[in-house]
Amino acid sequence: MKKLLMILFFFAFANTFKTFADCPSWATNSNIYIFTVNGCKYAATVCWKCPINYGEAWITIDYPVPVNPNCIPNPLINLAEIKRAILNQLSDPAWLYQLCTGYPFPECPSNSYTYKIKDYNCTYMYRDYDNNITYHTCNFDGWCEQTWYICWDINGPHKYLVSNWLHQGDSSCPTVMPGVPQNPGEMSTCWQWILCP
Repeated sequence: MKKLLMILFFFAFANTFKTFADCPSWATNSNIYIFTVNGCKYAATVCWKCPINYGEAWITIDYPVPVNPNCIPNPLINLAEIKRAILNQLSDPAWLYQLCTGYPFPECPSNSYTYKIKDYNCTYMYRDYDNNITYHTCNFDGWCEQTWYICWDINGPHKYLVSNWLHQGDSSCPTVMPGVPQNPGEMSTCWQWILCP
């Protein structure tokens, strides 16, 4: 009996791991932050890499989770659009400055950081043990990418758009949404939910 309880505990514990956000291998930092989109609050795991030796800074998030599931965004948008709205908030140089303390911003106009925002577009659904459906990144092979130059002067940080949501990598996921998982602990197959504009 004791052995059976230990096995059941292991499987319950292993399944809870599927509900936690995964960061890409390039990320050197991660933390959960609360964002407001269209009047509702969402928790999202932010994954980032600071610009070491004035190199590139990268940032992404896993799919956001509503803080209050009963809150309806106004105007109404889907979760992929909520994710993109949060990534747009993260394009503010103040976020990079806050996340990468100790990395001085280069002075405008002669120098700048390259700041890349990555929106991974291969997705799966997971039905948790409270019967909620959550969404997660399936793999990090393909993404949409927005690139900014960021610098600082006496007026504060500045950002300049270099490229807007270009496709990068290999998004080999199918584009047809699979069926929703029916039983707790089940995952759907992967599909490409977010397309680059």
